[in-house]
Amino acid sequence: MLSDIEIGRLGILADKRWRTTRKVFRNGRMVCSLLDGNTCTIYKERPILCRVFPFIAIPESDFIEVGIEVDPLAVRVAGADNTIYVIIYDTECPGVGDGVAPEPDEILDLTLRHLREMSCINGSTR
Repeated sequence: MLSDIEIGRLGILADKRWRTTRKVFRNGRMVCSLLDGNTCTIYKERPILCRVFPFIAIPESDFIEVGIEVDPLAVRVAGADNTIYVIIYDTECPGVGDGVAPEPDEILDLTLRHLREMSCINGSTR
């Protein structure tokens, strides 16, 4: 999901209705229109969620609230407010396990930055 800032920066490359990059069908699959094969054509300027994908930081309390047990070996990182975040990832991503994962602190920073940008959409000042 793109923030208003990212939508503005991407211009016609953004799908404003769905708040994503435009998608195309290739080999029977819907993929980002900014991919050339498996290479991102705007890699240095890619949106925040693309920078952190396939990882995301979620407050551990969110899992507890809905009764989901978190693996004791899961990567955890403390935020500035001492909230504990669990780093999760999309196991279907072909890049998982290739040794180039961002550091947990970077995942948290990017996730929180994205949430701050997204909160501006709703007029929130979180």
